[in-house]
Amino acid sequence: MCNKTKAPMSLHIFLNKWGNTLPHITEEKLNGFFFLFLGMDNKEGNLSNTNENKKPPHLSCTKCFDALWFCYSPFHQMQQYYRYGEFDNCFGKWSVLVDCLSLKTKRASEVQEILEEREKSKPHIWTYRTVEEASANWWRMYNRFYKPPSQPDS
Repeated sequence: MCNKTKAPMSLHIFLNKWGNTLPHITEEKLNGFFFLFLGMDNKEGNLSNTNENKKPPHLSCTKCFDALWFCYSPFHQMQQYYRYGEFDNCFGKWSVLVDCLSLKTKRASEVQEILEEREKSKPHIWTYRTVEEASANWWRMYNRFYKPPSQPDS
């Protein structure tokens, strides 16, 4: 476990450099963001994802509603129009909110089972490799960039 209660020096350098242009960012906010990013509790300086602190997932539809609300904001719609040439119909956000609300009508044990099943069915984003596989893959991808040092003539 980590017992540090402050963000690394690089974040403080950022704050000192950009603090004048970003007056709403205080040191407390910066530390809070850093520890939130790492999954740590800022007050205790401990990892919050350890087994002893692990709680069963709590089903809350607030994030789904907030995402749907943001989807209809002019900022998001203009961003989508700029990027993709069409407005967002927010269909995906509606389906997530309806799914969340339908889960709220089920028993807690049923919801727990459904959420665990969904978590297991998510594809993993990393490819696990042995050291040999990783080395072979690295050489296959980046060999053209590697120039061996020239040997001095003896």
